[in-house]
Amino acid sequence: GAVADNIFHATDPTTAGYQNGGNWFGIMSAVYAIAAVVWSLVLSKIPANKNKTSYALSLFLGAIGFTSVFFIHSQYLLIGSFILIGISWAGMMAYPFIMVTNALPGDHMGTYLGLFNGSVCLPQIVASVASFALFPALGSHFPSMILVSGILMLIGAVSVGFINEIHSNPVDAQ
Repeated sequence: GAVADNIFHATDPTTAGYQNGGNWFGIMSAVYAIAAVVWSLVLSKIPANKNKTSYALSLFLGAIGFTSVFFIHSQYLLIGSFILIGISWAGMMAYPFIMVTNALPGDHMGTYLGLFNGSVCLPQIVASVASFALFPALGSHFPSMILVSGILMLIGAVSVGFINEIHSNPVDAQ
């Protein structure tokens, strides 16, 4: 909806402009997926003592990407936005699990990771339900929802600084 509104100036799903927005979003989804893969390769080369910095940077770049979608009205400039969103996606899919697994001894790691995954999913469910109230409060304007996403991701990037990283030593766990 945000792409259709900002780029193709269409809000009615039955129009060709809205369909063009959906098609362009499909291409942008491929762009962010490719960017996530490439950024994942970069992240794999970063030393473990830089986890927090790399994670915060990934989220910060994603915040810029999401926020820029609100302001951009050129479909080709949107490519940069979605590259930045892909960078954040790679960071979000890697670092929380890396930090948890580094902090856990080998015993029952699967159980802890399952519980951690549940703690990731629950806020997503809450956000999805809350969007039914937030969307009308923002004038039913898709670009505004994306702007809120960018602001929240920026808050997330700053919040990474409060993470107390613990590294488990398997020898100590025995």
